Amino acid sequence: MQVRAWLSTGAKVHPGRCQAVTVELENLGPERTFSLTLQHGSQLPMTAPLNVKVPAGARQELQMAVPSFEGWGGELEVFVRFRERKIASTVLKYDTFGEGLAVLLVSPPDKSFGFLGGYSELLPETNGNHPPVYLNAQSAGLPTHWSGFLAADLIVVHDLPRLNLPASTLQALADWTRAGGRLVLVSSGDPGEYRGTPLESLLPLVPGSSTDLPACPIVTGEVRPGAAVEQELDGLPALLVAPALQGSVWQFTVPASKDTVLGSDGSKKFWKPVLNNIKPFDGFGLRGDNLLYRLPEASLPAPGLMAWGLVLYVLIVGPINFFLLKKRDRMLWIFVSVPVLAVAFTLGMFLTTQLSRGTVTVVREVGVMKLTAGRSQGLLEGQATLFAPFPHRYQARFPRATAALAESSARTDPQPPARLAEEMIYPDLEMRMSSLRRFSVRAVPELAGPITLSMKRSGQTVELEVHNRSELKLTHCCLVVGDRASKPFEAGPGKSRHKLELGAGDAHSLTTHLLDTSDQRDDRYKLTTAALRTAFASKAPASLVGWTEGLTCGLELTGLAAKHRDYLVVVEAIP
Repeated sequence: MQVRAWLSTGAKVHPGRCQAVTVELENLGPERTFSLTLQHGSQLPMTAPLNVKVPAGARQELQMAVPSFEGWGGELEVFVRFRERKIASTVLKYDTFGEGLAVLLVSPPDKSFGFLGGYSELLPETNGNHPPVYLNAQSAGLPTHWSGFLAADLIVVHDLPRLNLPASTLQALADWTRAGGRLVLVSSGDPGEYRGTPLESLLPLVPGSSTDLPACPIVTGEVRPGAAVEQELDGLPALLVAPALQGSVWQFTVPASKDTVLGSDGSKKFWKPVLNNIKPFDGFGLRGDNLLYRLPEASLPAPGLMAWGLVLYVLIVGPINFFLLKKRDRMLWIFVSVPVLAVAFTLGMFLTTQLSRGTVTVVREVGVMKLTAGRSQGLLEGQATLFAPFPHRYQARFPRATAALAESSARTDPQPPARLAEEMIYPDLEMRMSSLRRFSVRAVPELAGPITLSMKRSGQTVELEVHNRSELKLTHCCLVVGDRASKPFEAGPGKSRHKLELGAGDAHSLTTHLLDTSDQRDDRYKLTTAALRTAFASKAPASLVGWTEGLTCGLELTGLAAKHRDYLVVVEAIP
């Protein structure tokens, strides 16, 4: 067995980010199933084992999403084992950094963007200082699922035709951008270089032809609606930007590497709008929040039931047991009856509490979906929690549009690695008895259709028409206009008209009024309050906040029979 491995997006890593590692296995012997683990030095395994079946004489490449790296640089060892015996290993060296911008350069080897590392003064100040720029150059072995790019804040792609990137990687770049990434596309001068690729629909300028300028060739075409021209060259758009769901796409219509005019120090004015608008990529914004505070199936037994059981146990073991044995003149049996009764009551209470939690695994999902009115694709952030009353081994699979970070049942357990292809797969997960497993998710799902809003306002009265062409049935809706909000209403599929009165109120009082709850630990309460705060702070004409059921992040389980899944989503539709 021979093994080779590399960090899929470069050796400079952010310690708080999920990283993608590519491992190449070459099996020189018969077909076998090997297990892979990643480990820092002599510490406990960083990841749980990942089992891989490799045919005889075959070479197999797989990508893994692994937990964030800690410390300030070091070595990561990849172990390959067969039946608990180490048969191969390799070492990856990496450097970590704290504050700074992680830039991934995807360009041919002869095209360099190293000068960007000296442009830290163009970044927004943090605590009075400009954070440094850290560059990673990678043009092969890139991730095929967008979660593999979570380590990057900014990705620069240049000369796409020469890169020969697979369609899955291009789709991953597009999904990463829609999920909140910042993508810079630098032209090679060919107006057809993006034609037919997943990146074509993201371009701020639709390429039409190429024009030779004195300095360099420039691609010309039609500016898309919503795009903005940031820089010009000889009166033609040279740098444009357009939103892409939660992210943005910056398009250079001219070559911008070091061997061109724009690659000189004079190019700072072209790169300043790009770097001055970049913020660190927040992969899982709701990761630290315990949204599913109350999981009924995982609740503790009722105190009243436990108290009555204890009273019954005391009565039977004490006076009743003593009275019966004394009446039969078998007092020595008390040394047998008390342990037997203790074991019987213990088993009885255990089975009672266990059966009260059910016998089937429960999947619950909760999150926030941000949806702009008139668009059918939105950003979904949330958590999926599994509760298993009995031990299970299973596989969790997430679709192309979803990235998920699995958290171990216990802090001392190694983190489970995910296998990245066009899907994200956790192939070897295990649940203990009465245990929980939580996934933090971020997705860009496509609905059946958009939700559009139109309204007429007269004073504090609003006539609202909601045209819901999606599959979502919105309940407990609230319309927020400026610092005022309406009473709750529903907006099911199809058209609905509502005459609403706007009144003053804050997020907390409105949430209690909408959901009829005052428990501030409840997941619905926390999410609704956060969404209403966002709506009050929004500069949009209006925001619609509502709850819906039936939407899911696409989690599929193999080896588990899920009882039900409820996805409660806050939809913010902004006209």
